[in-house]
Formats: sequence, C-alpha cells, structure tokens
Amino acid sequence: MRRLCDAKWFKGIYTTVYSTIALEGRLPPPDRIFLLDSPSEIGAWVPRQVAGLAIQEKKAVWFGSEPPHPWVFAHELIHLAWKRLYTPEEEEVFSYLLPRLVLLLVEKSIVPPANPLRLFEDVDAERLEEALRLSLGISVADLYQKLNLPHPLENPGRLEFALGRKLASDKLYLERALTILALFDIARGAGRYPELLKAILCLLQMLHRESRRQARPLIA
Repeated sequence: MRRLCDAKWFKGIYTTVYSTIALEGRLPPPDRIFLLDSPSEIGAWVPRQVAGLAIQEKKAVWFGSEPPHPWVFAHELIHLAWKRLYTPEEEEVFSYLLPRLVLLLVEKSIVPPANPLRLFEDVDAERLEEALRLSLGISVADLYQKLNLPHPLENPGRLEFALGRKLASDKLYLERALTILALFDIARGAGRYPELLKAILCLLQMLHRESRRQARPLIA
C-alpha cells in the first residue's frame, strides 16, 4: 500500500484531474489517499476485466494498470469523493457520466467555479433552462434539435442506458432523470460544439454565486 502522492505517474493530467474533483473539499489530500498494489491488501476481490476499484470508507484506490487511463482515474476518484446522492443508484450515475466533463475541463485548462459534482446534485430543470437561455439563447427542447438527438421522452431507452433501469422507470424520479441526461448530453456534445461548454460554466457559476450568498453573514 502506497500513498497516491508517492506514485511516480501522479503528475500532469492526473494532478489536474485530482484537483478538479477535489474542489470544495470533496477528496482527501493526495497523501491521505492510499494506492493499493492489489485489492487483496484489504481483502477485496475484483474480476480480471475490472480496470479499477475505489473503497470510500478506506480512502483507497486500486488500478489494474499504472498509470491508469485518465478516464479510469477520474471514474475512481469520483467514487472516492464525497457527494450528495438522492438515491444509492446515483453513485454509478455520477461515476460514469461525469468523467467526460472532468477530462474536457482539464483538456481546456479550465478551473471550474464550482465542483462539477454539483451539476448532478444541485441543478434542476428550472436552473438548466435558465442557464441555456442565458448562455446560448436556446431552450432544452432546442438543445436536442441542435445535438440531432431525440428528446429522452421520445426515446425512453436513452434514459435506461444512461441511468439504469430502476431510475429510468421511477415516475417520481423522471424530472431529475431528464435533467441529468440533458447535462450529460451537453457535456458530451461540448467536444463537437464548444459553445455548449458555456452552458456548463454558466451553471457552475450560478451555483458558485448561490453558495456565496448562502455563506454571507447577516448584518445586524
């Protein structure tokens, strides 16, 4: 067992990915994250095809090869990070849908104004609609036309593919599911349509401003 900060490959893109996911204190310092040489060190077992493992309560990660692919690294750090989940199934949603955005921000050398995890925690349909209109002058419906994708209500299979059968079939969860999928579609589309990144940054700036207002002390 080693400390992440002692890994020779923990530099460059890996430190930037770490810093992005660690924003707002979501991850321990690198000297308090343990890098396992084998899952057996903590009595864990993983199938041969698994590329990585994160054990949040032990602040430990393992990678099938080192250095890991940056997507795998981001995926496992998201598992390791503190996050506010509305349902346990969202753990996998966060870890599979957010690495693409994290890597895009890193590639563009953008330090986001708020932790990207907050997109899935705090953005609702109203905030998303507002951010799209402010940044791009379009609605969510317009967004799907721009991306040449069917709206999830027209193709429910997309919801199930992205969020899993349980969340996609929960009628009480539908509005949140649609918002999460739209956020993922924006992040995925930002590679082809760079202007979509404006919407993501607009949302993160909105969340940052809200946090500052909530933290502002009252004046007697």
